[in-house]
This record gives sequence, structure tokens and C-alpha cells, in this order.
Amino acid sequence: LLGLLGLRIGEALALTYADISKPGKISINKTLRADTMRIDTTKNKQTRFLTLPSELSHLVALRGSEDIIISNNKSHYHYNTIIKQFKTLQLQVLSRYYSPHCFRHACAVRWLSLHKIEIVSRRLGHDSIETTMKHYAHFQHFDDRVEGFIMQ
Repeated sequence: LLGLLGLRIGEALALTYADISKPGKISINKTLRADTMRIDTTKNKQTRFLTLPSELSHLVALRGSEDIIISNNKSHYHYNTIIKQFKTLQLQVLSRYYSPHCFRHACAVRWLSLHKIEIVSRRLGHDSIETTMKHYAHFQHFDDRVEGFIMQ
């Protein structure tokens, strides 16, 4: 979800199957706050809709459920748990650690090579293209190992 949809970790952790609509769209309008472990609105307090990539199409069959997509026995994972799991898995597969936010960066850079910056900015949930330019446009390339990890 992080690498294919460019989600922030809190946005991914807050998703439920009810956020997926029938034509394979996913609604991003909430986040799990790390400090309180409570659901809140996204940074810009707006809803954005993203197309569910084919790699995640199996989630459509489960749509409508209030169950959390990334869950630990019907409750939210804690940020630290996710980061530890990311680190363990990446060190096994890549022999290197990338923070979960690196996957958002990799996704953004890939999108920038394919789309206008206005489209990428909307997909990332930025209020303005200036934010996208400041944080993502300066990357000329991204590590192919991150891309390979995203696709696994």
C-alpha cells in the first residue's frame, strides 16, 4: 500500500475494506495518528480517490467490511511494530533498511516520470504542487532495490 499507492504510513494503517469501492477505487480520508493511536483526518483534511493497482485487486472481494486492512486481531498495529517488521523483512531481502516513508518517495518519483506534477500532487494528497516540488521533484532516480521490494 505504501509503495503502490504512495500512502503515508498512518493512512495505510487507518484503511478499512469499506474504503474500497466497487470499481476498484480506494478512498483516502483518514489517518492513524502515531502519538494517540486514534483515527484522525488526513494532513490536508480532504478525501482523495486512488485506483487500486492490479497487485491489490484481491482486496475488492472484501470491500464493504469495516475490518481494518492492516490489522492485528481486529485492532490497529502500532507504528513501532510496523517499523520493526519493515526493518526485519528488508534486512532479509535487501540487506539494507529503508523507512516506510521511502516507499512513498519511490512511488512519487515513479509517478513524476509518468504524469504531470499536478496529478502527482493530488495523488499524494498535497495542498499544492509546491509541496510536491519541494519534497519529490529533486530526485533524479530512486533505488531499483526499493522498486523491486515494492513489487514483491
